[in-house]
Amino acid sequence: MFKYTAQRDIRRAAPDVFAYLTDVGRQTEWVHGVNECHWLTPGAVAVGATAEQSLTFMGKTHVVPMRVVDYQPGRRITFEKQQPFFIRYGFELEPNGTATHVRYPVEMAPTGLSRLVIPLIGRMFINGDLARIAGRLEAAG
Repeated sequence: MFKYTAQRDIRRAAPDVFAYLTDVGRQTEWVHGVNECHWLTPGAVAVGATAEQSLTFMGKTHVVPMRVVDYQPGRRITFEKQQPFFIRYGFELEPNGTATHVRYPVEMAPTGLSRLVIPLIGRMFINGDLARIAGRLEAAG
């Protein structure tokens, strides 16, 4: 199991950061390899809500269902998916003055060749995701 948590302060208010992170359609802007993402469950975000992600990983395109497994409005959201292997990722927000401290924990159970690749590049991708989130939010603010 590969586990890593990226963290950083984003110079935006927590409600703005949370709204961005729970808008799954925006994942194409910051998740490496995601081509499209949309909610399948209508209505408000809650535990059990499902979304679908189209992503390219190691040269293959996958259409992947994902679901919300933890949700605390304004504070925390966690997603889980089983393809191309088990991945759980989410965000924990803490107001920090005029900024928001964001924790981005990720757990993966890669299989096959990805068992070798993920430990080498996983941290780089996760840190890159969080840097792109911060860049978009801070540029918009």
